[in-house]
Amino acid sequence: MESIKKTLGGAKSGWDKLDKKKQITMISSIIAIVVIVSAIGYYLNKVDYALLFKDLELSDAGLIVSDLESNRISYKLENNGRNILIDKRKVDEYRLQLAMNGMMPESSTGFEIFDDTGMMVTEEDRQIMYQRALTGELQRSIMSLDAVESAKVHLVMPERSIFQTEDKKASASIILAIKPSQNVTPDMINGIVSLVSGAVDNLPKENVQVIDTKGNLLSGFLAENESKTTTDIVSRHQSIREDFERKIESKVKELLGSSFGWDKVNVSVLADLDFDSEEKTSITYSNAVPRSQQIEASGDNIDIQQVTGGNIDDNISNVIEGVEGADSNYRSIINNEISSETTYTIQAPGKIRRLTTSVVYKGNLSDENLIKMQNIVAAATGYDGDRGDIISVESINLSGLVDDVDESLVGEGEELVEEGIKRYLPIILRVAGGLALILIVFLTVKNLRKKKKADNQFQEQLALGSTVEETLSEIEESFDIEVQRDQKGETAKKYAAENPGLVADLIRSWIKDQG
Repeated sequence: MESIKKTLGGAKSGWDKLDKKKQITMISSIIAIVVIVSAIGYYLNKVDYALLFKDLELSDAGLIVSDLESNRISYKLENNGRNILIDKRKVDEYRLQLAMNGMMPESSTGFEIFDDTGMMVTEEDRQIMYQRALTGELQRSIMSLDAVESAKVHLVMPERSIFQTEDKKASASIILAIKPSQNVTPDMINGIVSLVSGAVDNLPKENVQVIDTKGNLLSGFLAENESKTTTDIVSRHQSIREDFERKIESKVKELLGSSFGWDKVNVSVLADLDFDSEEKTSITYSNAVPRSQQIEASGDNIDIQQVTGGNIDDNISNVIEGVEGADSNYRSIINNEISSETTYTIQAPGKIRRLTTSVVYKGNLSDENLIKMQNIVAAATGYDGDRGDIISVESINLSGLVDDVDESLVGEGEELVEEGIKRYLPIILRVAGGLALILIVFLTVKNLRKKKKADNQFQEQLALGSTVEETLSEIEESFDIEVQRDQKGETAKKYAAENPGLVADLIRSWIKDQG
C-alpha cells in the first residue's frame, strides 16, 4: 500500500514539475492514442452485412436462423423475417456449409417477380417472367399439402402464333418429395394434376406427369383409366359384381352360421346389376293463376254486364244477337301464370335389377325354422319382391341317402355269394390239391437226380485218383454247402492225408450203406 502511495506521489510531483505546455501536449497525445486504438478496433470488428437469402418461407427462415445461432454467426432480418443478412465475408462459406448439410431452402419466386420490373422490359421478357412466376406459385401450392415435403415444377408453354392452324398443348412435369410418415394416394395425385391443369392455359391432364424422388411414375394410373377398352370395362363390371356377391354371401352366412351352425350352411348369391347411367328431366305444371285479362265487345244494344258474366273461355270470339237484330262481337283474352317444377334425376351405374339367394342346409329343417331362415335371408339381402328377387332355402340330409338303400339288394347279394361258395369251393380245393401234389413230385425227382449225379461224380473222381480234399471240395461246390472248419476237422484231414487208403475204404463202405 505504501509503495502505491509512493508511486502516485512521485507521479504527482513529476507532473507538477512539468510546465503547462508540456502537460497539454501529454494529455493530447494520450487522447489521440485512445481514439486511434478505438477506431482501429471498431473498423476491425465492424460487420458488413450482405444478403444471404431473400423472400424465404417462414419455415425455411426459422431453420436458417436457428442454425446461425448455433454457429454463433451474427445476422440481421429484413422484410418481416423473409430476408436474412450475415457478414459479407461469410456468405459464400455459409452457403457451402448449408449445401453440404442439405439445408438449402427450396425457395421459389412467385408473381412478386413483377414488383421490380422496369420500363425497358420486352414482351419476351414478360413471357419468361410469367412462366417463372407461375412455376413458383404452383410449387408453393403443392408444397402447402401436408404430405409433400418439397416439390419441383417444370412447365413447357408453347409459343402462340397467328400463323398456326392448331394450338399446341402445354405440358408439365412435377417431382414430389413425400414426407417419410405420409403415403401417396391416387386422390392426392389426381388433385395435384387437376391443380396444375387448371392453372396453366391449354394444359390437359394427360400432359401432366408426376414422379417421386426415386423416379417412380405416380400419375400412370390416370392414363390407364382413360385408355381402358370395352373389354377392360366389362372386366371391371364383372369384378364389381363378384365383389358385391361375396359381401352379401359373407353377411348371410355369418348370420345363419351363428344360429344354425357354420359347417351346415352354404350360401350362394347371384346379382344382376345395371351399369347403365341414366339421366332424366321431369317438368310438372300446376296451379294456373290468371295474370291478366282483356275483354273486347262491339255492337248495338249490348249489355256489357250480361256479356262479361257469361261462361266464356280464353281466346274465343262470340257473336251475340242484339235486340234489334244487329250483330255484336265479343272477345276475351286471359293470360294465366302457371307454376312449374323441374326435377333432374341422375341414376348412377350399379343399380340392382334382381337378386337371387340360394341357401343349402345340411340336415332336416322344420317348417318353423325354414320360415325363420327365409326371413333372415330376406332382411340381410334387402329382399324386394317387386324387383323380382328370389330366395331359395333347401335342406338336404346326406345320412338319409345311405339309409334309404334297398336292403333286399343287400340280402340278395349275400345269397349269391353263399351259393357261389357252395358250388365252386370243392372244385377249387381239388385243383389246388392236384397242383400241390404235382409240385411235391417234381421237387422229389429233382433232388434224387441231383443226389445221383453227385454220387457218380464222386466215383469218377476216386477212379481218377483225386485226393480226398479235392473230392470234398467238389462235393461242397455241387451241393452249395458251407463247411465250417474246426479243430476236429483239421485233425481228420491230417489223418486222411497220412492214410489215404484207409479213408477211401471208409468212404466206399459209407456210400454203399447209404445206397
